[in-house]
Amino acid sequence: MSRPVNLAWNYTYKNLQQTGAASDVTIWDPAAGKAVCILKIVVSTLGAALVQITEGADAAGTRILDTYMAANETIVLDFPVEAPLNLDPDSILTLTTSASNSKVSVLGVEV
Repeated sequence: MSRPVNLAWNYTYKNLQQTGAASDVTIWDPAAGKAVCILKIVVSTLGAALVQITEGADAAGTRILDTYMAANETIVLDFPVEAPLNLDPDSILTLTTSASNSKVSVLGVEV
């Protein structure tokens, strides 16, 4: 379902710094009954790693980002205000990595 973002909403950044490999580490867990609308995701790694950002637990079909990243690489995913990346209500955003230290920043709003 498309939820255009209202420019008057209070946007927030969620930041995660992960040391080493990780499996389904929560980046954003919305309040009960709320959905996350994402405008930007920034991911960086210190070393080479497989990085997966998912809606809920990592599984095929839930991955928003599923890529191998080189050492010291940064990836930016931008979504327009008119068409943000909308997660389902009560869905969490998670990070899974194969190795290395990672940082993730997400700009969005709960609706």
